[in-house]
Amino acid sequence: MPGPRHQSDLHLSYEPTSSGTFSSSRGRESKDKSQDAGISQHELPLEGGTLGKEQARDYDDVINYIMWMEAGGKVKEQDKETEGKDGNQLQGIEGRDRITQAQCPALENKAQTLKQKSAQVDEAIQSLIATSMHAAEAAANHIQDLEKKNQGLEDQLRRMQERAQKAEVATAVAQQAASAMQNLITTSRHAVEAAAKRAQDLEKENQRLEDQLRQMRERARRAETAAAAAQQAASAAQEAASAAQKAASAARNAASAAASQQMAVNSASAVTAADVQTMSPTDHRASQVFHSKADSYAEDEIIRMVEMLNAEVLQCAVFVAEEVMATDINLKEESIVEKCRKRAVDRVGQRLVEAMKHNAESGAKDPFPLQLALQHTMLVWSCYIVQSFTPENQDLNRHLTNIWGRVSNNGMRSHDTAYALISIALTEDAAVAGKWRAIMAAQLKGPSTSYRAMFDDFRYMMVSAGWSTKATNSATLAANIQARLMTLESSILKLKEAVIEGITSTEMVPSMWVVGQPYHPAEMDSTYPDPTDPEFVNRPIVCSTDLGVQRLAVTRTKDGSLSRKFDTLLKPKVILPSALDDGAL
Repeated sequence: MPGPRHQSDLHLSYEPTSSGTFSSSRGRESKDKSQDAGISQHELPLEGGTLGKEQARDYDDVINYIMWMEAGGKVKEQDKETEGKDGNQLQGIEGRDRITQAQCPALENKAQTLKQKSAQVDEAIQSLIATSMHAAEAAANHIQDLEKKNQGLEDQLRRMQERAQKAEVATAVAQQAASAMQNLITTSRHAVEAAAKRAQDLEKENQRLEDQLRQMRERARRAETAAAAAQQAASAAQEAASAAQKAASAARNAASAAASQQMAVNSASAVTAADVQTMSPTDHRASQVFHSKADSYAEDEIIRMVEMLNAEVLQCAVFVAEEVMATDINLKEESIVEKCRKRAVDRVGQRLVEAMKHNAESGAKDPFPLQLALQHTMLVWSCYIVQSFTPENQDLNRHLTNIWGRVSNNGMRSHDTAYALISIALTEDAAVAGKWRAIMAAQLKGPSTSYRAMFDDFRYMMVSAGWSTKATNSATLAANIQARLMTLESSILKLKEAVIEGITSTEMVPSMWVVGQPYHPAEMDSTYPDPTDPEFVNRPIVCSTDLGVQRLAVTRTKDGSLSRKFDTLLKPKVILPSALDDGAL
């Protein structure tokens, strides 16, 4: 009698029929074989993943049980036919059936648990898919943001390239300016050599004039006899001179009028030996000026002197601006800073003061706005000193200016500070008026301390830019600045002597433009030329950086009056708003 059959034997012995029974494994398809191979490796493919070894064992038990149940009827029929022979086998099958039925609920619970876990795995997979979609959307948005930022960076790069091009243009201009400066230095050397030679010639000329003066004194002694006949006229003239002197002492502020009367008395009086012997050095110098017919300086020499003064002004402004920017910025003394800024606005305008204020508050420490303010300040003082009779005494200077000529307000251009002349300047020829002015300047010449007033204006600009008098080494810097201003004042006085006493046949004066004057290329040059300069025509300028030179042209009209016009020999240089923009200060 054959022994009991195992589940694996049933699995291999039966194949399913139309009634749901099993057949032999020899008829199974290759797909079933691959499935059996997977089961033998204890990994079963399920929805949501694969099962491990323990789960595979449970799954085998369920499959075997189902297969055994489906094949049970046929086994029982065979067992009835062979009841006698296979009794022992039937008992084993029934015992196995009871055991299997006892394990079935546990297996069904395990199968239910596996289904629940599979559902959870499916939910986790769906959640992961949703999370992935959100992440993909966030990544797409981030990519769009990066593209926008990239576009912005490209725009910034393009603007930086444009600025770099402008910087290259400015560098080229600076190189041209440096070349021009080198040429100016070479020209200055030649001018110094020419001036030295001119000084030697003047010394020889002075020696010749002294010889002529000695001869005149000898002639005066010989003319004493002839002068006796003119004693009465001389006495009358002396009485008139005494009256004029009394009037001059009574009106001390009209000293120039007394000087004019004295000159008239001297011209009306006979030259006696006593007059010649008692002549003072100042009177001797005035006499030389009056009798001289030729100018001591040519136009080119005056222009070179002005250009050298402009270079000296630039050097001083750059030095001071860089030294101020090298110190610590101090804005704690708000009342003092605000007061200085108000005074600075009166001198250099709102635009430059705002630029200096912005640099001080932002900590940029850009010396350019302060440099421009200092340049403009020095140019204003240069014109004032050159064109004033007595810069130290404003009251006397006002009276002398009234005698020489008055300032006309009827449409005068702001840089024509050489006055719209009436009185002596309008009633006399240019040569006569020039000699009168030269004599007056020679009589009033004396020590000057205008550099102190210039330094006061400097302090307004420096404090506006963030400098403090309490800063480290502030006293040393102040002393260095005053020393430079003293040297600058000496150069200004030399220019004054050249244009006032050295040129009497006409009038030559330094000129500049005030803050806010409309830009006219025909009358002024841009300090930093730029292709955009035509856009600023008729728009206000920021300030002036270089002096120009003007010459007075006088013509007499048909009615006998004099017509006066200033011709520009050297155009002043100005700063346009573009020089302060980031894209001119």
